[in-house]
Amino acid sequence: MKIRTLSLALVTLTSMAFGSIGLATAHGYEDLDLKKVSKEQRLANKERAEQLREQAKDRKELATDRAQTKRELAKDRAETQREQTKDRAEFERDFDKEQHRAHKKADKHQRKFDKEMRNADRKADKALRKAEHKHSHD
Repeated sequence: MKIRTLSLALVTLTSMAFGSIGLATAHGYEDLDLKKVSKEQRLANKERAEQLREQAKDRKELATDRAQTKRELAKDRAETQREQTKDRAEFERDFDKEQHRAHKKADKHQRKFDKEMRNADRKADKALRKAEHKHSHD
C-alpha cells in the first residue's frame, strides 16, 4: 500500500515537472531547447528592464523639470512679493513724509494764525484801554 502511494506520488511529481515539456511536444515543438527558451526569456527580460529604466529615466527627468519649474515659479513669486513689499514700503515712506510735511505746514499756518489772533486781540485790548483811558479823562 505504501509503495503504491509512493509510486503514485512519484509519477504525479514527475508528470508535473515534465508537464510543460509534454505540452510542448503535444503542440508540435518536439525540438524544444530549454536553454534557448531561457535565453529568449533572458533577452525579453533584458528588453523589459531596459524599457523600465528608460521610463524611470523619463519620469525622473519630468520630475526634475517639474521641480525646477516650481522652484522658478516660487523664486519669481518671492521676487515679485519682495518688489511689492519694497514698493509698498517706499510708498508708505513717501506718504509718511508727505503727511509730515502737510502737518508741519498746517502747524506753521496754525501758529501764524494764532499769532495774528493774539496780535489782533492785543491791538483790540490796546484800543479798548486807550478808549477807556480817553473816556476817563473826559
